[in-house]
Amino acid sequence: MRPRDVLVLTSALALFSAIGYVALAPESAAGEMAPVTAPPVTTRSEPEPPAVAQAQGGAVGRGQGQPIEGDYSRKDTVVSTTGWTSGTIAGDIALVASVVSKIQSIQVTIEELKPATDGNGKFNERFAKTIRVERGIGTPTFRAEGIPFSAYGYTVTAHSPGLNGSRQTVGITEQHPLVDDVQLAISPGVPFSILLRDQDLHPHALVEVRMQPVGEPLGRPVRTGMADNNGSAIFEDVLSGDYLVHVGALAAPLADPVPVTVHATARVYAGSVVQAQGQTITIPRGMPLPIQVTDIAGYGIPGALVQIQALDRKELKIWQLATDPLGRATFPNVPPGLWEISIAKDDFERRFKHLNVKDGATLATETFQLVRLRR
Repeated sequence: MRPRDVLVLTSALALFSAIGYVALAPESAAGEMAPVTAPPVTTRSEPEPPAVAQAQGGAVGRGQGQPIEGDYSRKDTVVSTTGWTSGTIAGDIALVASVVSKIQSIQVTIEELKPATDGNGKFNERFAKTIRVERGIGTPTFRAEGIPFSAYGYTVTAHSPGLNGSRQTVGITEQHPLVDDVQLAISPGVPFSILLRDQDLHPHALVEVRMQPVGEPLGRPVRTGMADNNGSAIFEDVLSGDYLVHVGALAAPLADPVPVTVHATARVYAGSVVQAQGQTITIPRGMPLPIQVTDIAGYGIPGALVQIQALDRKELKIWQLATDPLGRATFPNVPPGLWEISIAKDDFERRFKHLNVKDGATLATETFQLVRLRR
């Protein structure tokens, strides 16, 4: 027998022997084992967490949002004012960052708004009180006590030398003796520009300009400047309040003083574009031109139409006046140039004349004698 056949025969005998052992063996131990059962699961019911309360209509305070008479609160502090015989004013003073290093002192003035006199002209005594505000860490605060009850109210004003303060009006009465939410501020001055123009919108250059304070707040300095070649005088750090603007030298002003008002904050023009405050002042340029109109006997002719027209300008410029009962008319500001004067009156001949006005020259009275027309 070949070795290969012997190997196949041996393998077949081994396989049959294994099958027979399994068939004749007793029942498997694995079949005798009791099934394994998982332990029962014990469950316990937990109470549901309480629902989160939903606020209705915003925060509700003492008295269900209704004020309680005699009680006023600031932040989380409740102050009982029952039995108070005078009032108290308290608040904060906000500081603009740029003024912190410039502050010398801060004062708060409380003044009653009672009229200076009563209906009979009798002098009224008004309450006024000034307190010094101590500076520390954070926003300065103030508190003024002993404020008499008043039906007129009070103004509360913050002051700091060289800076802008602010003002607030409050009421102190027996029913409302505590006001502790006053908000004041200290801020720097603002830029203010003066633009000088003549009647033809040409600039007045190199002209002295002064801003003189008028009324309150007191202590504001007079500001002096000079208009540049564009006729513009710019003042920095101007404090708020009313001013009179003087143009020209003190001995020879170019115009009457012009009132202006400076506000504590910059104005906003054209949406979000912030510009400095300012005022344009028109100062006519030229010299007075007096005119006299008479008849051939030398008597003044009233109601004659006097017209002057510029002959050397691109734009048409004509001014007209009527003579007074004495036959006189004066054009206050005639600028340099070539002008034509015409005189017209019903039942009289019309007269014309050319006049060359030179810069700075004094103009003499121009006399016109009208001849009555024959009918």
